[in-house]
Amino acid sequence: MYWFRQGLSRYADFQGRSRRMEFWGFYLGAWLISAVLGGVYLWMALAFGDESGPGVLAYVVAGVAVLFALFLIVPTLAVCFRRCHDIGASGIIAVIGLFVPFVIWIVGLIPGQPAANQYGPDPKA
Repeated sequence: MYWFRQGLSRYADFQGRSRRMEFWGFYLGAWLISAVLGGVYLWMALAFGDESGPGVLAYVVAGVAVLFALFLIVPTLAVCFRRCHDIGASGIIAVIGLFVPFVIWIVGLIPGQPAANQYGPDPKA
C-alpha cells in the first residue's frame, strides 16, 4: 500500500517521473480497494436485499464506490503522465490510455530511461 499512498500524495502532480513500481503499486491498491467495495456491495445486496432491490445499505456502499472512483480520476491520470515521462514519452499517451487501456498498460511494462531525461532525473537514483 506504500506505492498507492505515494501516488495519492502526488495527487495532481503531472510533472516528473514515476517508476514502474509506483505505477503498478498504485493500480494494485486501487484495484484491491475497488474489489473490497464490490465484495461488500455484493454481500449486502444478497444479505439485506429482497424482491424490491438490493437494500439501502448496498446503495450506500455503491455510492461510496462511485465517489472513490471519481476521487481516483486525477491521481490515476497523474501517475500515468509521470510513467509516460519516465520512458521519455509525452503524457498525452496517458490520455489515449483512457480510451485504449492496453496502451497505458504497455507503458507500465517498459523500463524507464536510466539517466535524466527532459522530464527530470531518474526516480531510481
